[in-house]
Amino acid sequence: MSLPEQLSHDALVPMVASTLKWVLAESHKTVPEPVSGDTRLIGKGGAIDSLGLVSLAADLEQRIEQEYGVVVSLLDDTAQSPEGSPFRTVGALAEHIARLLAREHGAPA
Repeated sequence: MSLPEQLSHDALVPMVASTLKWVLAESHKTVPEPVSGDTRLIGKGGAIDSLGLVSLAADLEQRIEQEYGVVVSLLDDTAQSPEGSPFRTVGALAEHIARLLAREHGAPA
């Protein structure tokens, strides 16, 4: 099954950014502005803590399934890549999602 172009890396960055904003707002935390592909998620200067990371991943999984009918697991063994954590930045997470979708469902990476 081939997935739509909307699930490419470039299209996923705004989805990750808006979901991050929602997670931060729900937990009454400051939303960094502007949120872009370079926005740090975890680690020093990161926008979220480990609980926020779990919430972000779960919300993104649910959003992708609801909007596109695709099931993806973001916190599986592939999250530990040799290039570093895919949760470093919004862009790195979007790239991770695009790779997972390409591998599992034939989406454009």
